[in-house]
Amino acid sequence: MATVSLIFPARGQQSVRTPDVAPFTTFAPAPEEGTFIRAGPFSGTAGLGVGYLYTDNANTTDIEKLSMNEVFESLDVDLAWPLSPFNRIDLRLGGELQENFYSNGTNALNVAIHPGSQIQLEARVGEFLLTAFERVTIIQDPVSDPSIAGQTNLNRLSNTIGAGVELPLYHADFGVTLSYTYSDQFGGTSVSGAEGGTLLNSFHLGSRLSFQFSPTLSYGLGGDATYNAGDGPNDFYVFSIGPFIRGHITRLLEVDAGIGPLLSAGPAGEPPQYFGFLTFRYHVTALVQLIASFDHDTEFSSGLGITQNNNGRLGIQASLAPRWTFSATPFVNFGTVVTGAFPGAYTQIGVSTESVYRFTKRLTGDISYRFARRNGEGPGASYSQNLFSVGLNYHF
Repeated sequence: MATVSLIFPARGQQSVRTPDVAPFTTFAPAPEEGTFIRAGPFSGTAGLGVGYLYTDNANTTDIEKLSMNEVFESLDVDLAWPLSPFNRIDLRLGGELQENFYSNGTNALNVAIHPGSQIQLEARVGEFLLTAFERVTIIQDPVSDPSIAGQTNLNRLSNTIGAGVELPLYHADFGVTLSYTYSDQFGGTSVSGAEGGTLLNSFHLGSRLSFQFSPTLSYGLGGDATYNAGDGPNDFYVFSIGPFIRGHITRLLEVDAGIGPLLSAGPAGEPPQYFGFLTFRYHVTALVQLIASFDHDTEFSSGLGITQNNNGRLGIQASLAPRWTFSATPFVNFGTVVTGAFPGAYTQIGVSTESVYRFTKRLTGDISYRFARRNGEGPGASYSQNLFSVGLNYHF
């Protein structure tokens, strides 16, 4: 998760429909490149890394740019504890400790936790499959939120705790999930204006009725309802429903797609909208992978600030040599900030590249580059940024 975060910038926004993290958003690791460890009752993969990062525009503005040198240490674990054949605990964590040194002579120490970090308990009681989970992210990268500008670190904490139950029916599965998400801005600096504030409390109820088209492919109907409250005056409700399809169409092609209406009510209620998403991951050959996605959704920026966002990207990863892998991902975001610091239309475009060399089975080095350009309405709403990093990672 530590190196992938630069190629696919962690989304700094969350859908108003659901806090769930979308699948098929990272390249699948090659089995021959994996390592395996045991830590007490847990087993899986783990890695440590250290690196250096430079950006010419850390505060994402074209008015008075601030450059930054950063030294970071990363930790990446993906462990499981099988309690029994039908019960297990999963632990995933991708995090960084960042020491930032700015061109104006100041410095800062920050922590980042990447999306996908969670602890989850899964247990089967009779025919019921029960899950309980907690997911934590701390997003620092301001480019990950295309609705903002003029920020050096997002310092955005999001914590989701929830539980779910799944019941197999005749030729179908029915599941319900209840969760609560708390999100806040460290330091209390609003990036979404007075209407959005910095605090978000979101209560989510989701349900899925799915049918198995094959052992690895499901389709069905999903519904979500959320109540969203914060330190601004515009609390609101959101309701959505629509069909979905998710899983392996073939052994080499994975897909996640859905569409439906999006209705909101309350002081911040918007006219009826819609959501739609399409993502696929395709193993073109044994040496080449492709990820393509596009989605349209209403998303939070900070607090109750919301954005109508369209997000697209196309990523390709190729093994150019037995020890050398190269990735490139152009991306585009465009939409409208409804409530926030920079209201109005915006466009963000960019490209990320990464080159990884495997010195041994456990030791890898990487070089990354990212360019991003945002064009918005009004003073301070536009910027361009170049980011360069190198890293060394050890996999246990």
